Amino acid sequence: MRPVTFHVLASFIPVLAALAQDTVDDLSTGASTCAPSELRAKISEEAALLPGHPWAGRYRASVGWFTEVDLNLAPIAGFLLEDPECSEPYSYDYGNAHWTGTAIRLSSAFLDDVRRESVTELVPISWCERRYLVAPDDIMAFCNAVNRGSEPRERPYAAHWVVQEPFYLREGDEGKAISGLPEVPAAFAPYLLEQPIVATILDMSCYGTNPSPTLFGYALDIAGEDKWVQVRIDAGKDRGVLPGMTFSVVKPEVRYMQLRVVTVFDHDSLCVFDDTLDSEALSRAGWVVSTRAPWTQSGYEPPVPDKLPVARATERTQLGKVRSAGRPRR
Repeated sequence: MRPVTFHVLASFIPVLAALAQDTVDDLSTGASTCAPSELRAKISEEAALLPGHPWAGRYRASVGWFTEVDLNLAPIAGFLLEDPECSEPYSYDYGNAHWTGTAIRLSSAFLDDVRRESVTELVPISWCERRYLVAPDDIMAFCNAVNRGSEPRERPYAAHWVVQEPFYLREGDEGKAISGLPEVPAAFAPYLLEQPIVATILDMSCYGTNPSPTLFGYALDIAGEDKWVQVRIDAGKDRGVLPGMTFSVVKPEVRYMQLRVVTVFDHDSLCVFDDTLDSEALSRAGWVVSTRAPWTQSGYEPPVPDKLPVARATERTQLGKVRSAGRPRR
């Protein structure tokens, strides 16, 4: 190591030590003593000293309908998760950030369940110069978002108001070009598609009671009655379909209707509704679905529904415990 490099690194040591001591002091005296603005400044200062760090920095994500959050984190100063448009006492969470070797573990400083964040680990995912942080349980959803076209996004938060998924993207990366596919953990690589899978709906079955709570997401309101709907498509293992993949209706007309694959056979697959804004117009035999969703493309604006859909089975909204404690959604 050259002496000049050593001196440059040595000059950072007092700064990092001060950051560490300040953070320890904050956490040891209790969560109520930590002002978000002060912690945000500490994290930003530390991250600025670590150019090229694999995960330190400021990230943004959409985690619910019309709800955005910012995640600031650094190895020593820890993390701060906050709603950038809200200053209420329960609108943020903070604590330690620890690298486990495969993921960043977030340990909240709050002891109560109301403020403590539900996500405890985030996996760094690179896509050329873009950096994402994704919870382990959301990596398959991230792959589906890439296949669907809602990632890579060109906005700091969600690519579209109908796409509210908790994939944290580093601030400023929304303008960076990509090529190829993102670098996801090896177990999820088969879910990333070089080309979309296009299939046709063969038939549909409706049930008055939930035949399988572990497979069916939620009931659709059909003529005032709850119905659990299963759809069969003509693509299976022979076409590269895997359980957990999602399809969107593309013909006879584009609809915001998402099917999730639950069982794959050699030449066909069974799907359930994972999300829909159009439960009154159910899919029909002969309709065409694709892993690539036209409504994610530039220029398409689906109509805003009169009411929001039934709660998503897959939604695990960050800061959701805050809202369940009485804070209304925007």
